[in-house]
Amino acid sequence: MEYKITRTDETVLEVRMTYESLGQPFNFLLQSDVHFDNPKCNRKLYFSHLEEARKRDAGVFCFGDFFCLMQGRNDRRMTKGSIRPEHNTDNYQDTVILDTHAQIKEYASQFIAFSDGNHETAVVKNIETNPLSRLVSRLRLENKADAHHLPYNGYIKFVFTLPDGSRVRTWKLAFHHGKWGGVVSKGVQAVARYSSIFPDADAIISGHTHDSWLVQHPQYRINNSGKMVQKTQWHVKTATYKDEFKTGSGFAVEKIVQPKPLGGWFLKLQPHQEGVKASFEVAN
Repeated sequence: MEYKITRTDETVLEVRMTYESLGQPFNFLLQSDVHFDNPKCNRKLYFSHLEEARKRDAGVFCFGDFFCLMQGRNDRRMTKGSIRPEHNTDNYQDTVILDTHAQIKEYASQFIAFSDGNHETAVVKNIETNPLSRLVSRLRLENKADAHHLPYNGYIKFVFTLPDGSRVRTWKLAFHHGKWGGVVSKGVQAVARYSSIFPDADAIISGHTHDSWLVQHPQYRINNSGKMVQKTQWHVKTATYKDEFKTGSGFAVEKIVQPKPLGGWFLKLQPHQEGVKASFEVAN
């Protein structure tokens, strides 16, 4: 799929596409919390989803914590068993970024954006460099990818036009890496909070808590004809690729944290008469 990607603001990325007819599908893979460099990352599942995205001609987004990067010398979270052997070097941060690029560069043309999560911002705070910015720069310079590095929250604006530029359809996805969770609620109560923060969004996506759910949040709106209509705002929570519960021990198990789902979501957008139809499919 060909996209024209424009950074219209520090926090907004516009993805423009051409459709030939109403109902034409455009596919995307939405992920977060990959924790790619962690030994517990299920890389087999991660790459299987990239392969499926390739089959569907789907662009790929990762909304925070693509990296884990907790094994630096001065990181208080460091544990000896939580570093991959190939990353156990004096230049740990460099090794992780270079190795990650080598692993994912085959899929460079599929990546649209990586946004910061708390693991990336922790690296910036501790050693004053952003690993995602460096990874995206390598994908752009060495693999000619049109990938972009985004901050912790913002918007993806999808724009659909006919080949002559007419019949414009837009769909706005707000993103925030995530904050609110809950052992019982799984963070679903955050729907009302996010809705008030991003009132103009057609959908809002977040991660961070490693949960997975999809909630419809109907809203009253006034259409161009002056009539009150109901419009659905979708709320999407993305899971993780870090499987912390296989061994029966470790930080997550000791804190009595419930097992978490693995994977992401496939998003299908279709321009239609009234706007853009969105449908979601869990990727697990």
